[in-house]
Amino acid sequence: MERLIEDLDQTLLQRNAMTIVRMHFGRDPRLQRTEEARGQGRLVRIGMPSTPGLESSYAEEPIRQWDWRQALRRRVLNQPLVWRCLVAPWVRRRRLRPRPGEMIGAGSAFRELTREFRFDLCLLHFFGGADADEVIREAHRQNLPIALSNHFANDRFLHLAIRQHVLLADRVAGVNGLQVPAFLQAGFVNLADGIDLDFFSPDHARPLVEPSSLPLLFLPARVLRSKGHWDVVQCARRLHDRGLPVNVAFAGRADSNRFVAELRGEVDRLRLSAHVRFLGPRDPAQLRDWYHASAVTVFPTYHPEGLGRITIESQAMGTPPVAYATSGVAEGIREGESGFLVRTGDVEALSDRVEEILRDPDRRQRMAAAGRAFVARTYSLPAFAARHEAFYGSCFRPQ
Repeated sequence: MERLIEDLDQTLLQRNAMTIVRMHFGRDPRLQRTEEARGQGRLVRIGMPSTPGLESSYAEEPIRQWDWRQALRRRVLNQPLVWRCLVAPWVRRRRLRPRPGEMIGAGSAFRELTREFRFDLCLLHFFGGADADEVIREAHRQNLPIALSNHFANDRFLHLAIRQHVLLADRVAGVNGLQVPAFLQAGFVNLADGIDLDFFSPDHARPLVEPSSLPLLFLPARVLRSKGHWDVVQCARRLHDRGLPVNVAFAGRADSNRFVAELRGEVDRLRLSAHVRFLGPRDPAQLRDWYHASAVTVFPTYHPEGLGRITIESQAMGTPPVAYATSGVAEGIREGESGFLVRTGDVEALSDRVEEILRDPDRRQRMAAAGRAFVARTYSLPAFAARHEAFYGSCFRPQ
């Protein structure tokens, strides 16, 4: 998400004479500020202090299970008559309680910045918390247009705090057009995603220092139970048993020490220790190299992804992805053309599709070319910025 916003702001400033002021979580407990000229405009970063808990908030994230009580609650609260007559008036007035990991003083900082910069638009990339609530209500007091951009699955809009902020916003967007709640469909805008195709290009990939002697399966994601690492290991074991040995590389920080220990134990139990590498965090250039060196990017995520940037980057690098069709991931792959989608949790089908690619090099090459072309058509940064420019323009209220 941070890389997406950085790429977006860079492209917008290359195309427009504008000032972007970005409030973000700072590492220093004091308020931080930096400014730099970019393209035709300038980017001002405001580092905000936060309450403890930001780094550990996902530490032991479980695979999301269906909760009948929550489903019933949402079904009742979202009934149009119940919502309009009872819930919406209360939601507009209520104040959200601060939670661990939120910005401290977001509303007052935004108020001071408004006086200095005389903003034309307030855009939130993350909302539903007390810090966002402070900013939104301050923007209302200043009579500023408010836009919300959701980078996660669209069922997030059913959360009461999220829908509260939707009520207060002028325009709402997301990164995919799947599972948009009925109450949002009329005005919802799909902004999708965008990546730097000049950077994510096979021509710029460097060979690995220790290249894999076997086909390489790659998963670049935070090491969490919900991101699918366990299923990749099961897939690798199946492929070995079918006479198709593979190596596996996991790139990403370990957000759950408990899960990493369990995963390493499973790797040992399945006799795959010599075939599975934990690379830890890697910078974008290193990830680019690993994408290019891999035969398949495997993304069996259970997490409610907004789109699945992993699959977009992978296709840009000419590596076919095989992924679970979880939330917005399905919109970022041309099924059977640039990669494969399988039902969430179906490890057998996952293994079958990976095997299909590995045993047919010609098809893999066709998928690689199709994936790069698909990303160039749909997810280039100029197209991404143009969608945002149109979205921002639609936010301004008629005078």
